[in-house]
Amino acid sequence: MSCRECGREVPQAANFCPHCGVRLDHQAEVPAASVMPGTLERRQLTIMFCDLVNSTVLAEALDPEAFGQLIEAYRGACVAPIARYDGLVAQFVGDGILVYFGFPLAHEDDPDRAVRAGLEMILAVKTLDAEWRPQTNVPLAVRIGINTGVVVVGDLRNSWTREDRAVFGQAVNVASRLQNLAGPNAIILSAETRHLLRGAIRCRPQGR
Repeated sequence: MSCRECGREVPQAANFCPHCGVRLDHQAEVPAASVMPGTLERRQLTIMFCDLVNSTVLAEALDPEAFGQLIEAYRGACVAPIARYDGLVAQFVGDGILVYFGFPLAHEDDPDRAVRAGLEMILAVKTLDAEWRPQTNVPLAVRIGINTGVVVVGDLRNSWTREDRAVFGQAVNVASRLQNLAGPNAIILSAETRHLLRGAIRCRPQGR
């Protein structure tokens, strides 16, 4: 089967395209909670940033084609748990992944879903590490930042740009900064996200 958005082949059982991130099992539908093109709407989202640790070292250790295969395998490993928890892969930027929980599909437990997806992503990348370590001799690991806050979301389409699933707000910047603070195979949460978990997941304080 092929992705309607980018046209590339995707696994038959995939919920998200590993190449462009579009949701496959809803491609023929317009979700009831989606924002109409050209409009903006305030929403509370849980935002996840994830990237591959030591990607520059990995790129140097592998042939470009092999590195491309590794990135595709890494994206696929991460997209599967994101899809299970109804997250939306908004953007791939190299080895970075931007994910929204709460748009276009909203759930009361979106913060919980984001954290559980992150934990499963770490396990998936550990499995990938066992497969690729003989070729890379470099450990594969991810670092993840998660934040919850009010943002403006929508599809921006005008004479000079088209930006689908655009999100604006300080909450996005905070999630990005938290990801930069996370260690290998670790998730850093904001206080806002931790509060909304209501003790469902055990966390360790990291200071200010």
